[in-house]
Amino acid sequence: MANQLNEGGKERAQELISSLKVGQTLLTKVIRTSNPNLVRAELVERIAKKSNNSKSTEEGIISMYEMSMGASSSLQYFWSPVDLDHVEAWLSIDELDLRGVEFTTEYDSKGVGREVYYLNVPQPTAYVNPTTGEAVEYRIRGRIIETVEGKEWDMENGKYKINPSTKEAVLHNGQYIYFKNTFTFTENLSDDFKGVPHVYLASDAVSVTSKVEATQTVEMDMM
Repeated sequence: MANQLNEGGKERAQELISSLKVGQTLLTKVIRTSNPNLVRAELVERIAKKSNNSKSTEEGIISMYEMSMGASSSLQYFWSPVDLDHVEAWLSIDELDLRGVEFTTEYDSKGVGREVYYLNVPQPTAYVNPTTGEAVEYRIRGRIIETVEGKEWDMENGKYKINPSTKEAVLHNGQYIYFKNTFTFTENLSDDFKGVPHVYLASDAVSVTSKVEATQTVEMDMM
C-alpha cells in the first residue's frame, strides 16, 4: 500500500498516535537540523510488552525487564538523522518535496524552538533504496537499544531509564541505563511481526543478564 501523508499537523499526529495498536507505527515529522541536507525524523510505535508471568527458555534471561510494571504495551519514540533525499526516496510520495515545504516552529517545555514539518504517515514503508536506486518494500520500524554507555548530552541531562511507578533510576550492574534507539527496516510488513532485535538490559533488582532478541531486519543507509 502506498504511503499516505495526513494533513493536520501536531493535532492530527496526536490523534493518530493515540489510535496506534500494537505493532503499528507512525512517521510523525521531520525536524530541521543545522545541516540543510539532513533532518531528524521521528517515528512512534506501540510495542508489546511480554507478560510478567512469561518465562524464558534461557535461564537467567528476564522477560524484557519484566516490562515496566505490567502494562501490555507502550508507545515508544524513535529519532534518527536522515538525508532529505533518503526520506523522499523511502516514501516515494509524488507531491512530497521536503526542500520546498514550509516548516513551522514548535517549542518544547523549556522554551527551545525547533522547525518541524509533519508527515503523519501511518505504517511507513520504504519503496526505494536511496543508495542503490533499487525498488524495495521494507517496513520502517523502531529498534530499542538499551546501553550503559549513554550519549554525552543524555548523561549530562539525566536522560536515563526510570521506573515509571517510583520515578527512580533503573540500574544495570550499578550503572544507569540509557537508550540508543534507532530506525530499522524489515521485509515483513505485518503489524504482527515480532522479529526486530530489541536490546534490553536486566535491572539489578531482577537479574544481571541482558537480552537481545532474534534478528530479522535488513540494513539500509540513513545518510
